[in-house]
Amino acid sequence: MSAIGSAASSPAAVAHVVARLEDFFQDTSPWQRRLWDAGLILSLNELVDAVRWSDAKVLSPSSVKWLAGDIERLAGRDRGVGERELRLQLQSVLRSPMKSGDARHRTLRELTALIGDGYLLRWASAAADVSRPPSAERFARAIAAHLLDLGYSPRYLHGWIRRLKPSSLVDIATAAHAISVSGMQSYELLVPFLSVPDLAGNRDGNEHWLSATAVGQWLTDQGITTSERHNGGFVYTVSARDPFAAADLAQEIVDRMSARAKHSRKTARPVPCGHVWIAGRAKHVPLVRPPRGAFVLSLVAEQRLYAVANRSALDNALELAAPLNDGSPAAAISGGWSAVEALLLSPEDDGEGGRGIIAADRMAALITCSWPRADLTAISYRHAPTSPDRLSTQLASETVNRERARAVADWIGGGNNLVTSRPSDAAAVERMVKLVAEPRRTLGDIRTHMTTAMRRVYRHRNLVMHGGAVSVETLPMTLRTAAPLIGAGLDRITHASLAEGVHPIDLAVRASISLELMSRPDGRALVDLIE
Repeated sequence: MSAIGSAASSPAAVAHVVARLEDFFQDTSPWQRRLWDAGLILSLNELVDAVRWSDAKVLSPSSVKWLAGDIERLAGRDRGVGERELRLQLQSVLRSPMKSGDARHRTLRELTALIGDGYLLRWASAAADVSRPPSAERFARAIAAHLLDLGYSPRYLHGWIRRLKPSSLVDIATAAHAISVSGMQSYELLVPFLSVPDLAGNRDGNEHWLSATAVGQWLTDQGITTSERHNGGFVYTVSARDPFAAADLAQEIVDRMSARAKHSRKTARPVPCGHVWIAGRAKHVPLVRPPRGAFVLSLVAEQRLYAVANRSALDNALELAAPLNDGSPAAAISGGWSAVEALLLSPEDDGEGGRGIIAADRMAALITCSWPRADLTAISYRHAPTSPDRLSTQLASETVNRERARAVADWIGGGNNLVTSRPSDAAAVERMVKLVAEPRRTLGDIRTHMTTAMRRVYRHRNLVMHGGAVSVETLPMTLRTAAPLIGAGLDRITHASLAEGVHPIDLAVRASISLELMSRPDGRALVDLIE
């Protein structure tokens, strides 16, 4: 067992957790270091809603049953749930069939509220338990997911953890609890526009509009001096956890306004100035949605980014998936999932739970097999010993990423240490050490995470397409956790198709076989799982 696993309150454990929280809250983190999970409380709320959607014939009973079983698995390892009696009650209701509004459904709702009350304090107690300290990785994931699920923006949380300077995991959990119970705040937002066509004929909503003169006065009242051009703006009062989350709500308002304008006969569209002013703050916040991390870098590596003269099934899928990064949540979910099914299903596919489950599980296997090489490669560029060692000498002459990753895996397997300066890389090294020591168990755990994420996307696609649910509470979380993973899967599919001519389904089957044969003599090496 590593030092982090055996002493969760050690300085190394604190450094590990802080590094992982920074990974989870930073929108530039690569997919393999992001947060793939929903928190337990939001997952339970998802199940509460899923029961209603099942009764409405939007979700199948089997999908709801699977979700309940997956949550039971998550809750069993979650130190924030509570004592044995509460766990047994939760286990009982999760194993029982439910109908919307029946006694078990109401019990689930009440248990969810009960577990949510003091959830992070129970994690603080777990961190203080020297006889059974929590895993640093699991602790970090629980804290991050809970805060993000509450509605805090990643930008705010990234600044929060960098300012915190904790000396123990108890400090982190206690501080996280403090902001979790601080409640929503009211923010007055000014969104300036360069032009808004047809405003005079807009019967409802004009109460939010300020003329150019009134906007100037609003800015003056806030003590803001600016020379920006505008022809007026909209003022809204919103409730949010932090200023950046409030700005994200302004972005959603502008997106909805733009979507409405597309139903007009006129070609002119509303043109925002590109930022939002928040009352009480001297600086504006850009109206820019950070990319959700669904990157297909193989298009650049294979020099095919603009090769659009001839269409293929892959081209069609990538076009469908384009909204994943910057489209509205509903478009991103429906387009992204359409791309997955287009590539990973054949007419002959049929199985328990439906064809969508087959596609979800195939994508999960693909992403799982992509994970080892992603972090092994990243680490290969961060190993920097004070004096050159055998690994650094080998890496200096190696230009092929696959071989760089293999060299790092072999180095770790030989019991050697890696030298990195960034805490995020040190945390990644810990995960790779565990992977090399226990490949079958570790990849089995990763596959479970990926399956949960992909099946969640499939369920939400059904909510959007069959239930018209474009504003459900769990839609942003689904995109936050799954979009980078879908991007990673599409990236591997694109590379295999362009470089080797491998069909996506064949690649997924190869991934599944590799995972089944892991740790056996005839199994593939960690960096060759889908080669």
